[in-house]
Amino acid sequence: MNRLINFFLGYSEYTCPEGASADVLGFLLENKIPFFDEYSDGETVYFSVLSKYEKRHGMPCGCKRVRSDGFLLRLKRKKHRAGLLFGAVFCAFAIAFSTNFVWDIEIDDKENEEKLLAVLNDAGLKTGSYIPTLEEDIVEIKALLSTDEFSYISITLEGTVAHVQTEKRVTGVIPDDSTAPSNLIASSDGVIVRYEVYSGDSVCRVGQTVEKGELLISGFDETAHNGTRVVRARGAVYAEVEKSFSVSFPAEVQEKVYTGKECVQKRFSVCGLEMVTGIECDFELFDEESKKHKLTVFGTVELPVYVTETVYREYEYKTCILTREQTELMARREYLKKLEEVSRDGQVLYRDVKKTNSEEGVSISCTLGMVCNIAKEERIGLPTG
Repeated sequence: MNRLINFFLGYSEYTCPEGASADVLGFLLENKIPFFDEYSDGETVYFSVLSKYEKRHGMPCGCKRVRSDGFLLRLKRKKHRAGLLFGAVFCAFAIAFSTNFVWDIEIDDKENEEKLLAVLNDAGLKTGSYIPTLEEDIVEIKALLSTDEFSYISITLEGTVAHVQTEKRVTGVIPDDSTAPSNLIASSDGVIVRYEVYSGDSVCRVGQTVEKGELLISGFDETAHNGTRVVRARGAVYAEVEKSFSVSFPAEVQEKVYTGKECVQKRFSVCGLEMVTGIECDFELFDEESKKHKLTVFGTVELPVYVTETVYREYEYKTCILTREQTELMARREYLKKLEEVSRDGQVLYRDVKKTNSEEGVSISCTLGMVCNIAKEERIGLPTG
């Protein structure tokens, strides 16, 4: 809001050498001249002052005016446009009156922003809410009672902006069951080549052929002194297994092609009210892209008026006939992608690949011989009571 006031009053931007900054600062403080937007790059100091103080007191030697700007200065340049003066006065009045309303709601949880805005709207907070009658604590309680997703909602008003902080409710916490008794069973058929037991009792041996679901390491551990105890079986059982997969790619594909036709809609949002302009989209197939920004006065001062511009681009599908070489290339890409996915969990011993060409496309089937860990944990259901 201060930036908007400074713009309407008019201001000048100045620079001075770093060495003269102390004298300049003393001059400003002695004459009670407020300054803003001050910063230094190590060699030069930059600052701004309102035009009325500049005219009243002048500026010390060593200062250099970079530029002047402001509403009155721009109006003076366009003094022959009476409508501009009326519009500017009306705009200033409207902005001053609008400080009693919520212009914007800033939410820290961007992923759930739309959901939270709907919850807050039902609880009594939205853009356009009248600030003097807004009770933030009541809105917070209503919002929390209306949703189970959040355990904390806090609303802080800063001028015309409502800042909302949230914390998600933690539900379905899985208790620590790292010591829960379990067995290790075979996740697939295979021939065992080696195994490692960290806890539990091994019931498998090297060279043994096992089937999927067969017990490998038992959670019932026999001890010489304590008898049988139930533990969480830990270990790894490596076996030779076979894995098969196939991929195919058609010779005839549907290609997405943009027609070049577009339509644009703009949505203006202010104080909870919305206005839509532009052509209504009647495309059957289209992509849409939206951008949201604030409206500015003279391209300098941002107003709490949001403009959402949505562009709709029409597309259609066209049938494309691939050559045999193109089809084989695409099928091979799919095959390599699947091969990487299947073989990442073990060591490949051999590979048997078959390719089939037809008028419909290309198919590739593959059988892999691998060594991988087939041990899979399964909880032991102990009797209760």
